[in-house]
Amino acid sequence: MVPILTEKQRNEQIRKEQKISIILYVVFVLWLLITGYGLGLGDPESFVTIMGLPLWFVLSCIVGPLWFCIASWLVVKYKFKDFDLDKVADEETVVVAEAVAAAAVVAETIAAEAVTEAATEAEAVATEVAAETVTEAATEAEAVATEVAAETVTEAATETKGGGAR
Repeated sequence: MVPILTEKQRNEQIRKEQKISIILYVVFVLWLLITGYGLGLGDPESFVTIMGLPLWFVLSCIVGPLWFCIASWLVVKYKFKDFDLDKVADEETVVVAEAVAAAAVVAETIAAEAVTEAATEAEAVATEVAAETVTEAATEAEAVATEVAAETVTEAATETKGGGAR
């Protein structure tokens, strides 16, 4: 959904985007002048080359445009705002929209806290159940081991008595 801004907010955003665009353009032109003309001065035989191309050409015609395309994309993504140019909101509509947005943030925070609390509680219950299960298993294993040991002792005693009589 594209937000509807007040006249004042819309003009502020337009001015902000205009300033950023002009600054980006001026920096790009300075980059071209410095790399193209600054590094291109002197004897062509003394130029530093990259893959057979002079450094001034690589920087001004290849690297510069790539960097400024990336910079332009980042500026549009993080600094520019998509808004409706045809519709203008009144102050009351903006206040209501901001209140709704704030309520949504509060609701999201409360929901996140509830989920965290439920997860902690579930973990505690799972730990308790696991501890009880381990205790029961250990008790049962001890009983079986005692029974087996008793049977083994009885058999050994029987064999000892039987073996002595022969």
